[in-house]
Amino acid sequence: MSERVMTEREFETVNYIRANWEREDKLAIVLIDRRNNGKVDQRILLAEEITSDKYQRFLRAANANGKDVFISMSALRSDARGRTKAHIGTVRHVFLDLDSGGKESVEKIVHTPNMPPPHHVLESSPGKFQTIWSVKEFDTPQAEALMRTMVPVYEADPAATDVSRVLRLPGFRNWKYQKPHYVREVEIGARASRTEYSPAEFPGFDQEQIQVSRTARWATRPGMAPGKSQSEKDFGWAIRQLKLGADRQKVVWELAAARPDKPNPVYYAQHTVDKAYARYAASAEPSNHMRRRQPETETNSPASSDFIWASKQLAAGATPDELISHLTLARKYLHDPRKHAEQVIQRAVATREADQSHGFGNTATS
Repeated sequence: MSERVMTEREFETVNYIRANWEREDKLAIVLIDRRNNGKVDQRILLAEEITSDKYQRFLRAANANGKDVFISMSALRSDARGRTKAHIGTVRHVFLDLDSGGKESVEKIVHTPNMPPPHHVLESSPGKFQTIWSVKEFDTPQAEALMRTMVPVYEADPAATDVSRVLRLPGFRNWKYQKPHYVREVEIGARASRTEYSPAEFPGFDQEQIQVSRTARWATRPGMAPGKSQSEKDFGWAIRQLKLGADRQKVVWELAAARPDKPNPVYYAQHTVDKAYARYAASAEPSNHMRRRQPETETNSPASSDFIWASKQLAAGATPDELISHLTLARKYLHDPRKHAEQVIQRAVATREADQSHGFGNTATS
């Protein structure tokens, strides 16, 4: 019986996997069913199993029926049954998710002096790209620090900097938008000249460079009073955004993207915006802008945003006790902030344990 001939897209997928992981690397495949309320199915397999003809046919069928296909960028431990940071065995890649800067951000990367060219540039959806570098000798803190540092320089997604992240596989449709889009590798700039890069081969993105980038991004924000600390400016800006009716969680993510110098930008941003919201909500004389603010909804409530934050922190390795302490302080304006924090963290822990028992994950990137 003759061997089945792979299609061009199957060939692209299999070659991509073989170029980026060892045969015995344990990886997570994540399927998100766009036709079934985003139901997640995660499976842990060896790289050579994923490239098998049988499994490729399974993935093609799943993708044809509306399921998006993702793969973990780091190799998992040999005994891993899930895909948390604790399950990471070897960091194989650093990457950036360029949702906003598009092709211009990719070109900026390839023209940065001493920046090693990425091994892969994927067009994940029209005008949106993911740049991927194969690396060696990186530990988790080094890889995540490098990605967080590059985020403001190239206007990348600040949420996509964890080594447990999954990215889309090329050769499959992206069903996230109304019109499906085949994820594909594109040629922008020079190709990588080395098989893998070590930490020393990336340019040192020092604090001065980060500050210049951040200042440029914030330069267009009105009302940034001179002479104040950056934290005071962040607080004032957050209040103004809330008064204008901005969604609270969007304010959090924008502030996090602007403050990569913080040890935990997302926590800093959440804490700052929570304080700003407390000041805003307690105002005795609401302005016209405040009267037009968005009503608090299920997805915009403190409990909802705290649950999202807590889930991300647990995935990053934080302990429940640490999160309860942080959240109690952040919500001190509530009637019983400790009780609120305990309830939120208990819910996040229970949800995470239930997901892990089914092998689910929630760090897929568009």
